[in-house]
This record gives sequence, C-alpha cells and structure tokens, in this order.
Amino acid sequence: MRKLAAPRTTTNAGPTRKVIEFTSSDTFLSDLLLSNSEAFQTRAQDTMQVIERVFRREFQSFFSFTVRSFSPGSIITTGELAFNSADVPSDAVLISTMQNNDITSALNIVPNSIILVPVVGLQATLQTVFVPALNDRNSPQFQSLAFTVITVCDVIYSRRFGLIFIRTIVIRFRGVARSRMEQDTEAQIELEFNENATAPIPTSDEVATTLVEAVTNPNNTFNISIDPQSISVTSVPNNIVELVFTSTDIFVNELSNTESAAFRLRAQITRQQIEPVFSANFSSFVGMTVRNFRAGSIITNSSLAFNGSQTQPSATEIGNSLRNAVQNGQVQLNIDPDSITVNGTAIASSADGVGTKTSLFTASCLVAAALLLTHSW
Repeated sequence: MRKLAAPRTTTNAGPTRKVIEFTSSDTFLSDLLLSNSEAFQTRAQDTMQVIERVFRREFQSFFSFTVRSFSPGSIITTGELAFNSADVPSDAVLISTMQNNDITSALNIVPNSIILVPVVGLQATLQTVFVPALNDRNSPQFQSLAFTVITVCDVIYSRRFGLIFIRTIVIRFRGVARSRMEQDTEAQIELEFNENATAPIPTSDEVATTLVEAVTNPNNTFNISIDPQSISVTSVPNNIVELVFTSTDIFVNELSNTESAAFRLRAQITRQQIEPVFSANFSSFVGMTVRNFRAGSIITNSSLAFNGSQTQPSATEIGNSLRNAVQNGQVQLNIDPDSITVNGTAIASSADGVGTKTSLFTASCLVAAALLLTHSW
C-alpha cells in the first residue's frame, strides 16, 4: 500500500473562508433542513444581510457570508465568512464582531454559543471528465458528483476519526488538464471537525494520508476514482488551547453577561495584557478569546488560537510563559500563578519564581471599572 510521506500544502488563490457556528433562540422548523425550502432561503437571506452589514463596515477584506445549514437546538446556524485576501481577522476578533449587538439582537443569537469550526481544506483530482455544468452548484451534474464525493469522504473520515469528524463540504469543481481533448475534475472540499471533542483535531498529514490510504486500498468499493498523487492540503484550522486562571479582583454580577460593558472592558484588558506575552514567545500564536468570567474571585475561561500549520507549543510551555509574565510583572491582572491551567492541566510552580507585581495604573483601572459597574445611577 502506497502512503503519502508528507502531504503537499498549497495556497488557495480564492477567498479565505472561516466556518462559524452560532445558536439563535428562535423556534426550529423542519423546513429549515431543506436548503431549497422557502423557510430556509428566507432565513438564510435575513441572516446574510444582518451579518454582512456589520462585517463590511468593520473589515475592508470581507467578501461575503453564506449560510451552509440550519439544525435544531433551538436554531443552530453554520455559515461561512469569506475574505478576499490573506488579511483575515483573528478568531478572537471574528467572534467579538459576531457578538456585536447589531447582530445578536437582530438574530436572537446566544453570544456564548458563537464558535469557529475547525476546518481542513483539501483538493484532489477525480478521474471524472469535467463538464461545464460542474461550474454551477445548482446543476444536476454538480449535485450528483458532490453527493458522491461527500458520501465517500464521510465514510472514510468517520471510520478513521469517529465523533471528531463532522462532515464534508464541497466548495467547487474545476477542470484540470488530462489531455488536449479532455479534462479531469478537481474537487476542492472542506472537512469540518468537532472543536469540543476530547481528542485533538487531526494534523494535515493525518488527514491527507487517511484519504490516500483509503483510495489506494485495492479492496475499496468506492464508486469514484481519485488520483492519490493529486491529494493536497490547502488549509488547516487553528489549534485551540483552553486557558483558565483566577484573579484576586472582586467579581461583579455584570461579568456574567457577555453583552455587558463590564464584560467587554475586562475582556479587552485581559487580551491587551496577555496577547503580547504569547506573541513574543510563540510565532504560531494567533489570538486570545475570553469565553466567560465566573465568581471565585474572578475565574477567566479563555481560548488561545495557534496557527495549525506551524510548530505548536506544549501546554507546559504555554502555562509557564504566562506564569513567568505574571511573576515578573509583565501581566498585571492580579492573577494567582498557581491557578493557571492549560487544557485542564495545572502548571506546577517554578522554584525561581519572583513575587507578583501589579501596576498601580492597571489595578486602578480594574477597581474603578468594578466600582462604576457595581453602582447604577
């Protein structure tokens, strides 16, 4: 059996896509499962208009928003944010923008439900003659071939990765030269994975090798032929790391509400303090997202994003990086160094740690904010 030693990684010349998911408190209707239904198309159009209005205002590189699906619970929307250049906002900025009141109020979105779905992009050449109708997503030819590709890939990746894998999405087909007279069909697809799974998201090598091994297995029963040498990874998701720590500041009830001024202020200060530390220490660091604050004194739950195509720091390296910054006074959030956990693992204290220093200015800002937001005039 021939294996792929190292998957090729190519740069997608088209828009850069981010798959986003959020929950609205509206009542789910069964017609929303059908993309050709009036209910689906009406809600998709309304959702697109609300989100595009805000994103066009905020980002020059923004191209479009497309609804991929609606699913029950109450209504879970999966959609695609497309940017027309490599200048794509960080995950933290995208989520913060989606939490804009103009969006959440209009679409009844639960702010804490907004996540970016990990996606791996692949392209592969199908030994199927390309016809112009495959350029049209609504044509019977496109729909038929897409169904076949999705079915094959879903079987392969579900068998290999289980519940970590969610589904396959066909982005487009295009013709690639086979001879002077005919073209084969190149499929560009995306594989969605479960961000909340306990196991890590597969690497690009694992994803590509899985497909190569499946299509070169002489016992496979797939009703489509894929050239194994054409398989390449076009994009990889950010690696998400969960960071939790406790600050000794006073908790106020407004911090429980992600739409409150108190939450937004503290989340902004937290990112401003911590992001420079990780940016300086890890070239793969992308950004930080504050998920929520909890009482005791203030427990911060956050996510750190690292570029999935670059070298990843270990949980210990991430935790020690923050711990050292807290102890030398670089991060001034009154963090208890012994409270830091990364992906659920506590970071052991270091013998040469120094006492925590807190900037009077930063401390004053946090205390003043807490006092102002505790009292309503």
